[in-house]
Amino acid sequence: MNTPKRTGSADQAGVSGGDFFLGLPEDREAFLRICHSDRYAKGGFPFLQGDPDQRVFYVDEGEVKIIRVSPCGRESIISLRHPGELFGVAEAMTGQTRRASAQAVTALSVHHMQGLQFKGFLEQYPRVAVRVGELMSYRLRDLCEQVETLMVCDPISRLIKLLLIMVEQSGVKRGETLRIPLPLSQTELAAMIGSSRQTVNQILRLLQGEDLIHATRSEITILHYDALLARWAATHADPICCATCLAAEWPSPSAPGQGKPRVSTLRPADRLRPS
Repeated sequence: MNTPKRTGSADQAGVSGGDFFLGLPEDREAFLRICHSDRYAKGGFPFLQGDPDQRVFYVDEGEVKIIRVSPCGRESIISLRHPGELFGVAEAMTGQTRRASAQAVTALSVHHMQGLQFKGFLEQYPRVAVRVGELMSYRLRDLCEQVETLMVCDPISRLIKLLLIMVEQSGVKRGETLRIPLPLSQTELAAMIGSSRQTVNQILRLLQGEDLIHATRSEITILHYDALLARWAATHADPICCATCLAAEWPSPSAPGQGKPRVSTLRPADRLRPS
């Protein structure tokens, strides 16, 4: 079975997931020396939407979701941040109030420093400054792709794409299957793809009936990764309907491996943790 793999340099891995300080151990030590540390129980908030808080956070243990609540009270999950990732960088750099909230999905341990202090740190450690610029560029592109996906792709395609991303970020190989630990409820999954809990439940049942996944409250197991990938690719068969997704995820006609989605090149048996 093919499995997803994160490829590229330490710089690319540091901005696209995993430890931000990968390949920069001395910079990481210097960063942690001047940080404060805090712990939050599941459901706790490091900061709230509208707060004047301007700290930058580095996840030590646990996971945190970045959420935004609309004026009508609807919650959208913008992203999840895992151990080794930074969050809260935009407000630390701009000095603006928080545009979203951060909430612990599990028990959470973080290191943090004030925005002005972080700017001073970047002046002293230019390699970290360059990586922060790369990080923000990557996240801006990722956010644009999320918006485009919401505009042109149906809920089945959006949920499958989310599962493929999650297995690449935190999948655990178990024999011939891939397990995704699931700290999120179906309501939260729905908030990540712009849908409803009922729709997410129906899609999970559909994929389960097709023998592609097995879903429980605590995890989702990918039974046949290649088949799930093919199922996702099949939802993009209409180049007019899903032109944006095709452009974002498929190689250009001149690229090698034409006709296979780019995500299929992310195949890391060595990246996935053994259970």
